[in-house]
This record gives sequence, structure tokens and C-alpha cells, in this order.
Amino acid sequence: MHITILGGGSVGYSIAESLCNGYHNITIVENDRQRAERLKELDVQVVLGSAADPGILFKAGVSESDLCLAVTGVEEVNILAASIAKARGAKRTIARIYSPYISNLSVFDYCHNFHIDRLISLEQLTALELVRLVRRSQSQVLDLVSRGELEVQEIHIDENSPVIGVTLRELRLPSKVRVALLKRNDSARLMAANDSFEQDDFISLTGTAEDINSALKKYFNVKTSPKERVMIMGGGETGYYIAQALEHANFEVVLFERDSARCEFLASHLKSAVTVICANGLSRRDLEENKIDTVDSFIACTGDDENNIMGAVEAKELGAKQVFAVVSRPEYAAIVKKLGIDRVVSPRTVVASRIRGFLNSGAILMRTQLANQSDIEVIEVEVSAKSEACQKKIRDLGLPQQCLIAGINDNGFVVAPDADYVIQPGNLVIMLVHNQVFEQALEKFKV
Repeated sequence: MHITILGGGSVGYSIAESLCNGYHNITIVENDRQRAERLKELDVQVVLGSAADPGILFKAGVSESDLCLAVTGVEEVNILAASIAKARGAKRTIARIYSPYISNLSVFDYCHNFHIDRLISLEQLTALELVRLVRRSQSQVLDLVSRGELEVQEIHIDENSPVIGVTLRELRLPSKVRVALLKRNDSARLMAANDSFEQDDFISLTGTAEDINSALKKYFNVKTSPKERVMIMGGGETGYYIAQALEHANFEVVLFERDSARCEFLASHLKSAVTVICANGLSRRDLEENKIDTVDSFIACTGDDENNIMGAVEAKELGAKQVFAVVSRPEYAAIVKKLGIDRVVSPRTVVASRIRGFLNSGAILMRTQLANQSDIEVIEVEVSAKSEACQKKIRDLGLPQQCLIAGINDNGFVVAPDADYVIQPGNLVIMLVHNQVFEQALEKFKV
């Protein structure tokens, strides 16, 4: 593929480094001469100049790009550059953003109006990865594709479950709640309508949090478990996204932020389930006063690697059950493993992994393996007006058995569709597909 990366800073460099060994033709546009020289260490072509200059983009060959990534340090430049690249002929364009208001469709739809295929936020992607760890979910990919708007909950079918021996068809779940995965005897597959539930099965339900919680009580007799305590150190964009993702679920969240003005913003924009405390989170006294020894998950996500490591180590010593830290610098990777930190998340690694999912052609916008399940993939498919699936109800598509439509992205709003949902041109269809039926499922969306 021909890939153009606009911006050769730490993010652009790490993306190029992860892709340059994959037989891709990569061009990087960078306006800083010193950075441009460093980029020559990689097997890439470097063009010196501004990413927002149409002449520079023409020189970089964006008209021939299969994928153009605008990842400079200025989000306005990224949006403008991605828009120009799309107008110049780039097949797909992605722009990095920082501010939450840009992704708020109720204010303004930047993707639609600037003709950009996707906006990505390192902070939001990092937050979703940390939320997945807190929730001990295996559904990382689905959470990312749906941008957190669809929930995925895994439950255990114990010996007292009322569904043992009942088939999925007989259970008659609400139309907007789907059983996605069935894990049995260390293997996993998509659950078919005639499959029955057995003791010690693990099943994954997809849908909105409200719909899933209602189904758990009514059909599976699952009682609401005690709220888990989560403590977040750092109220920047990553901390804000984490708190926002957990405030609707069964969590009690404490968020430390030392900037008083930022605390006021957080307190006014988050629900009552989140307690905002104006402190830096590194103080042993502050941690003990807020009962750190009762915390199920501690997340250190300030903008400083050293503070995150110190905060996570301190929380672990004071009794937090599991601790996570955001660490950007790769040289710290060997150190943190020895300090008792349960998991370190690198924003660069998260975004590089995410970008690899976009290296597709045709109707497929994103394709990647479902976490820990080598035979099942999550794909995001764009619906063309000329495809067989367009203007059809889901029930009439004739999809193979090992294929499940988990969500529909309709103009930026992700919904859990029922069988009567009519697929519209421009919809983005989120599907879980077994690799044996991949081509058969994709055939419905080809032009």
C-alpha cells in the first residue's frame, strides 16, 4: 500500500516504524529539518514542508495514497491536511485530534463536512484500552470500533443458571441484545441460534449498558454485583475519557487532578458516580484518606511517565488490587515489569496497533483479530449504494451462520440493530466473522 504520514513526531515516527517492514511504500511529510533527518533512519521517503501546504502534499504523492494519516501536533492542521489530501485523491484519510468537542457530533460533524474518513484520538484510544483492562474484557477491538458506545459483558453460566439446556433461539433475548461469543472448554466461537447453554460456559453479550443489565437480571438471573472502586490519577483527556466510560457502569470512580480549573471542568462534565479531588495523587496521605486499600483498580495517566510509575508503585504498596500506568517512553518497558505494576499501556503502541487495522482496501475500513481468538475477526465495512446489502433488512441478508452484525455506525452514532434494521448507504457495519466464512460474508457488501 502507498501510505502517507503527515507529521514525523513521536507518533508519526512510531507508526512508520511499525509499518515500514510490511512492504508498504511510506512517505512522511515533516516541517522540522532535524526531525526529517532522524526519519531517514527508517526505510521511508521524507518530504520537508508543511502538511497543510497543497503543493507539499502533491509532492508527497497523496493523490496516489491508499491511506493518509495526519498526525502532527496541531489538530487544526491535521483536519485541514486530511481534508486537502482527500480532495487531492487519497483513498482514505485519518486525522489525529486532541479536543473532545471535535468528536462531539451534536456540535459539528467534522468528518462529514471536511470529507475525512476517521478522526482518532490517542487519549481516547489509550483510555479505551485501560477501560478494557479494568473491566477484564476480551472485547478490546469491539470497544474500539464502537468507540465505547456499545457495551460488551462476559458472564459465567454457573450450575444455578436458569438457561442451562436452553437454546439461544428459545431464550428469545431482546432484539438489541446479542450473544456474540460462546467460550467452552478453552475454545471460542460465535453462538448459533440452535446452540444450548451449558454449565461453565462463558458468553459475551453486546448491546447498550442499559439493555444488557436488564437482560442479565431477567433472563440469566444475574444479580448486580457490588460496585468496583476505581481510582484515576490525572484528569487530562485520558483520565476524562476513562471516567466518562466508567460513570455509567457498575463502578465508583475517584479522580485526582491537581489543577483547580481543570477540576471544575471535570466536576461539571462528569456524573455523580465520579468524585473529583483536587490533589496530585502522589501523596500517601491523600491516597490513604481515600481508602486506597479498598480500590480494585488504580490508573496512573498523567502526562508524565515518571509520575505515573511512582503513583502506580505507591498505590500497589498501599493495597490497590491492580495498578495500571500510561508510559510513553519505550526505554521504561524493562523497568516497570520489576516494580509490581500489573500492566503498562503505551499510547504509541495502541495507536500503531489501531492503524494496522486500517490497512485494507475495498469496502473494508477496519479489520483485526478479536482479542485472543485467532479464528474470529472484527471488521468494519462501509455500505455502498451499489452493494447487495444496501436497503435490505438484516434478516434478509442471508449472512452465513458464523457471522454476527454487532453494531451499525449511522452518521457517527453507533446502535445495536435488530433483525428488521434496514441497512442504508453510508452505514458502517460492525461484524464479528469467523475466518472460514469471511469471503462469503464480505460478498454482500462488495460493489
